[in-house]
Amino acid sequence: IGKDVASKFAGFYEYNGETIAPEDILSGASNGEVVDRLQPEVVYLVIQQVIRQLNTELGAGRLGLGEFKPECTKRAANVAHWLIAAGNKKLDYAVTGIRDLQEGVALFNEMVLLNIDFDDMCPELMIFADRHGLIFSSN
Repeated sequence: IGKDVASKFAGFYEYNGETIAPEDILSGASNGEVVDRLQPEVVYLVIQQVIRQLNTELGAGRLGLGEFKPECTKRAANVAHWLIAAGNKKLDYAVTGIRDLQEGVALFNEMVLLNIDFDDMCPELMIFADRHGLIFSSN
């Protein structure tokens, strides 16, 4: 529906209490298992917003190759945890969200492949990726 309309649409749903604030996902305050009470189109819009915000934060929080500010790493791990938990309710949420992260957030791949802290915070991401055929690449 377009980025401009998507933001307004998600804002409307959030106002009415029928969505999840992206900040709640990034901060770890929201568990992905709550997605079953939401309409699928709302979940996909929330995922888009979270990915867009994480992309901005990773760009600002990168200290060097594979190195990120600790808070930035934690927020990326929170997103991965949320997507995997959402995938326990509907697998497509996790697969789509993680693929969107891989394709739309180049620094996410770098973090997954090179950041030891991320591995410690979210070891289940690689287990999920192996189980569902997701491949992280530095390209």
